[in-house]
Amino acid sequence: MGNTGLPAQTEPKKRNAPKRIELTQAKVDRLPAPDPSGDQVTWWDTKSAHGLRGFGVRCSGTTGHKAYVVMHSVRDPSKKAGYKQVTIVLGEAAGENRITLDQARTKASTEKATLKQKGDTRPKRDETVTLREALDQYLADRELKPRTRASYEFYLGVPST
Repeated sequence: MGNTGLPAQTEPKKRNAPKRIELTQAKVDRLPAPDPSGDQVTWWDTKSAHGLRGFGVRCSGTTGHKAYVVMHSVRDPSKKAGYKQVTIVLGEAAGENRITLDQARTKASTEKATLKQKGDTRPKRDETVTLREALDQYLADRELKPRTRASYEFYLGVPST
């Protein structure tokens, strides 16, 4: 047994090697979070009986957060290769709002089918926002003291309006 309570052969030999394990609910519960390396780590499921390539559990490197994720390639003509990797968080694997491994696998197969059929349907980010617009939105959403507001504008180098 290694320091994670998992069989030694599941622990990667290299730091950046993909971490693969046959996921069971008991193993998911025992995965270390935060990861001892301090890095975010994704443990990919090797159980091919479910036909879910790209399904795994992401463990935080700094908090106790664990989440089920699924990764899939979708067409994207703007990319040189014509594809991009899309990672979708399916739900929490630990904590109050956790979902079970079986629920996550069901949700993963649904998400993969949607991605295969419709592509990436997530809303696109608005990349044309200026610093001034972002600061104005930030300041509009919060009640700040005038001195705090002025210091934000000063340190960000944005002239007052």
